[in-house]
Amino acid sequence: MPDMDGGRWYHRFGPLTARAGGFDLRRDVLAGHGPLGALYPTNTNIPQKEGDTLMFLYLIPTGMNDPEHPAWGSWAGRFGVREDIQPPDPNDFWANVRDAWRGPAHRDNTLRRWAVDIQNDFRARMDWCVKPYREANHRPAAVLNGDAGREIMTISARPGSAVDLDAGRSTDPDGDILAYEWFVYPEAGAYPGAVSIEGEATAEARVAVPDESAGKEIHVILAVRDDGDPPLAAYRRVIIRPVAGP
Repeated sequence: MPDMDGGRWYHRFGPLTARAGGFDLRRDVLAGHGPLGALYPTNTNIPQKEGDTLMFLYLIPTGMNDPEHPAWGSWAGRFGVREDIQPPDPNDFWANVRDAWRGPAHRDNTLRRWAVDIQNDFRARMDWCVKPYREANHRPAAVLNGDAGREIMTISARPGSAVDLDAGRSTDPDGDILAYEWFVYPEAGAYPGAVSIEGEATAEARVAVPDESAGKEIHVILAVRDDGDPPLAAYRRVIIRPVAGP
């Protein structure tokens, strides 16, 4: 709930992820992936029915998500405070928000934008069930400004300044080649305008903090992807807090 954009949110995970990135249920799960893969249920009225998977995904430490902040968005989608309750309860969320991603704003985009990475992670985990470590792929480690953890980073900056971000020390346990992507997640933050990122496809990026952004958080996402099979992603979230002052 709520009922919007053509239906309720609970049953959207399966249809949005079922074939993302070329995912094939029989090839990647049911066949050749041991007894656990063979147990995957197919007798459901919705393909790959995984309605509760959304809530579990918020607990995976991807480096981008915080279970205490569902409005920030992650593999589970993005959620807003319920507007049908008076007075509003700041701890009561539901799927009432939309993301503008590769087209018009739509609730499905809060999940669709991550669907390929989610299913590639699923594919890799099923490979781990039957393959030796050296024959399977593993996610890279996204190192941000020398920090190898998976925590969300917060940086204060003056409006009109620039924030330098460095992921050059990121590594891959399998020795795969890494690709970098930096992007602003506007709906997760509070600044509504455009934010420029220099070097958005390189290991080092510079974020220009807009002059009029004081007091309005800007969320920047780093995605580090390897070239393994399947390709896997690691993330870091940077929250830039523009602070006005001398």
